[in-house]
Formats: sequence, C-alpha cells, structure tokens
Amino acid sequence: MKAALFILSFLFFASVVFAEVPYQRQDSDHIKEIFTSWDTVKGDWLYASLDALVMDSEFPVRPEGVVETAFELISSMGTTRKNRVEEASRLALENERNGADREQTQFYWSVWSEYFSRASCSMSQGRSNGDPHMRTFDGETYDFQTAGEYDLVNSEFSRLTIQTRQVRHNSKVSVNAAAVLNVNGDTISVYAQDFPDDARNSPIRVNGNVLENDKEAFFLKNGGVIRYVNNRHVINWPSGEQMHVKVRSFDGSALLDIDVFVPTCVLSSYTGLLRDVTRLPEFDEPSGTQGRGVFNRNRDFDVVFGAGRHETANQTRELQLLQFMAEDFGERYAVDNERSLFEVPMAPLSSELKFPETYITLSDLTDDEIKEAMKECRAAGVAEEDLMDCVYDKGYVGLIPELPASYDSTYTQVPTVKEPVTTEGAGVTPRVNNPPTTVFPPRRRIPIFRGSTPPPRSTTPRGGGGATLPTPRTPR
Repeated sequence: MKAALFILSFLFFASVVFAEVPYQRQDSDHIKEIFTSWDTVKGDWLYASLDALVMDSEFPVRPEGVVETAFELISSMGTTRKNRVEEASRLALENERNGADREQTQFYWSVWSEYFSRASCSMSQGRSNGDPHMRTFDGETYDFQTAGEYDLVNSEFSRLTIQTRQVRHNSKVSVNAAAVLNVNGDTISVYAQDFPDDARNSPIRVNGNVLENDKEAFFLKNGGVIRYVNNRHVINWPSGEQMHVKVRSFDGSALLDIDVFVPTCVLSSYTGLLRDVTRLPEFDEPSGTQGRGVFNRNRDFDVVFGAGRHETANQTRELQLLQFMAEDFGERYAVDNERSLFEVPMAPLSSELKFPETYITLSDLTDDEIKEAMKECRAAGVAEEDLMDCVYDKGYVGLIPELPASYDSTYTQVPTVKEPVTTEGAGVTPRVNNPPTTVFPPRRRIPIFRGSTPPPRSTTPRGGGGATLPTPRTPR
C-alpha cells in the first residue's frame, strides 16, 4: 500500500516535470562565454542549469567535481562578472521583447534574470521549532499547538513546497514529527516520528528511498544538494532557498527543529505558515478585553514572565490569539491526503485530537519554574527575543535550549584569488569572502481579524511586467 501511494505521487509529479511555459527558449552566446571564461566546466553546467529552471525542463547531469548548486555558483562569482551578466541579460530581454507578439506578457530572459539576481539578495529566516513556535520571514512570532499536516512554505515561483506533520505530544502540546519537501521536483522527507518503514535509524528519504549515509553530501537529480552541517541536515534548492532540520530527542519522544532561509528580494512569492500571517487584516477582540488584539501588544517583561501574566485581560488576549492561529488561520494551510507529499499521508483527525484540550501560556508555570528555565536558556546563549519560546519548551516538555541555525554560506563565498582577465579584457577585482547576509527580523505586532480572509496577494508574474498573475506552478 505504501509503495502504491508513493508510485502514484511520483507519477503525478513526473507528469508535470516538463510543464508548458508561456515563452520560447532563448540563447545567448555572450552570456555563456562570460560563464565559461569564469570556469569552463562549472560555467557550462550553470548556463544549462539556469535554462532548465526557466523552462521547467530536465536538469543537466552534474559534472564530476561540481559540488555547488546553481545559486551557489552564481553567488561565488565576483561582482564585476555578475554585473556583466546582468547587463547582457537586460539586452537579451530587450531583444526578446522586440521580437515577441504584442500579446505576450512573460519572457524567458525576465525569468532567467530573476533566478540570477537572487544571488545578490539577503536571506530572510523563518522557523518552526520546539513545540512548535513559529517565526515568520517577516519577524512575526506565534505558537501553533495543533496536530495534522500543514503547508509551512510554498513558492509561486520556485518549485518549492515544505509540508510539516505535527503530532500531539500530550493533550496540550504538539511537535513536528516529520517534514516533506519538493526540491525542484525531488521529494525529500525527514522523520523524527511516524516513520513510513522500518529504517528508524535513518531520518531521510529521497524520492521514497532511505538515504543510508545521511551525513555525507547527496546530489539530487534536479539540481539540489543535501549536506550535513553543524549537526543539522541542510537541504539546498538550486533556486537559492535553504532548509536546516535537526532531530531532537526529549522525554521519551523526538521532534524536528526547522529553519528555512529564502531570498528577501522575492519574499512576496512565498506563502504558508511562515509568511501569510503578515497579510491578515486587523483582529477585533471581544468587548471587555484590553486593547485591540495585536500579537505583541503590551508584551513587556512583566506581562510575559512576571505577575502581569496572571492578569485576566492578558491571559484572555493570549488564549484568544492561540485559538485563532490554530483553529482559524492554521486551517487555511491544512493539507489533506490528496495534497500530502508524504509517503504515507496522515489519517484524518477529529477536532478533539487536532486541537489542544486547553491552550496553555506561561501563566501556567510557577515563578520558580520560569526563573530556572530563564537561567538555563540564558546560560545556553539564547537571545532575549527568543527567551519566551525557550522557557516554554523547557517548562512544559523539558527541552534543552537550542540556538537557531545559521545560513550555510560555505559554497557562496567569493574566492579571494583574482580571476584571470577574460578575452573581453574585463578582469574581476578580488574581494573578501562575502556570503549572503541573513536577515533575522525583530518581532513586530500583527493586526488580525477573527475568521477573515487574507487580502489578495500582489505578486509580479514570472517574466512579466504588471500583467495578471498566472496560475501558480504545480510542484513538479
């Protein structure tokens, strides 16, 4: 049964590998020469890889010795060379537009340029960690104590989907038991619990097959790479996204901590639990409660950790927000069996199993429990802005404090050795290693409406210039 389900899932994705795109393939000998004069082997593969991304076509075979993704190769180019490529692609786009039909609104070189320019962006970090605490790419924070499968992140541009499976640890607390990813057409699943087979010592499956040597680098067919860095598995998309996942054991159980990095310059193209919370309209609290319900209003130290956490108005506000995020907002991103990417989808849950018996806050911990947890969290180096999550995890499930992952920039650094002068006479000035900057935004307030619908998304179409947004791509 498991094999049949996976075969059906694989056939579905295979059927859309060669998706039709609304533009014709283009070519540029000039851009290819800029790439190959930088590195003959890597440059040639990078040029073919970008074409595969733009055309939704089969990825080129990775040459021996090439260990980077397409995004990492672009990132490791010098600024001067990248500027030359960007100028050449602008001219190519102008020529493509001049030769296109008047009705055409999307263009090969526009999509190509977006993939290329991502390597010059900073990175935004989102998280789903502990029992689970969410931190969005925009810096918003909330708790999400539900069970079920959810869309953590989707992309309307890249072939990227991240689904998480949350299970009940007890009647009040949930954890991430597993995650499954579409990495440009390859399906990667990671398990702490709910294994789909008997290989319980191997957390990762690639296209349904157990990854035996999961500490070694593994190159995916469609341009992605799985590595093991700082006790975390790091999954890299060829389009630049990066996910870190760590299995943690606690209290006779296990969970996944998940960190996701996406290019900030295309943040509007992502949706899901780590993004769309910022798009909610204002949330009106019932009469009699203090203020208008925004997530971090009045969250000073005393309200979070001190006597203020016991005040009725503060407790009511916190409980209402917890319930809203679980039962209203979260349900918009619940994944049913038809959309689940897991080898074996999760069985449907009743409301009693899906949602907590009661929603809990730090007001349920004693002063001594909070004091002890704060001491241990700070000693471990946890940032003050993450202290609430750490105290919650320590106080309720005994989790040892864990610091957030850092973006792995190993393969995005610019060599310090000066590049040779090209046939066009344009040398590249060497510079100090300069990996993408990681943006970990500060917490902000989130205005939300109970039961409302998010406003329409405003996203530039692939390769377009103000035209109507096309139907989002199906993960291949």
